[in-house]
Amino acid sequence: MKKVFIQYKIKPEQVSNVETLIKKVFDELRATNPNSISYSAQKLEDGQTFVHTYVANENVKNPIVGLSSFKELQEFIKFNHLEKPVSIELSDIDSYNSLS
Repeated sequence: MKKVFIQYKIKPEQVSNVETLIKKVFDELRATNPNSISYSAQKLEDGQTFVHTYVANENVKNPIVGLSSFKELQEFIKFNHLEKPVSIELSDIDSYNSLS
């Protein structure tokens, strides 16, 4: 299982715009319905830091990177971040009652 955690911070005046773009990614995911992945996005309590988590089997090609909405989101983040996106691959040690 491949698990990736991405975190970045957006300029305060661009938070609502990035939220709209994130929702467009989820709309496109629901329309294309790739059932081989799990993807989530959250906003931290500071209101500007966003976290995305991607989970898939090792042999699954990431369908998100090909979405036009995701490309639009990446381009927006590139010009409106306060902290660049950091991508970290996670390795499970153990879990209890994991929903992912």
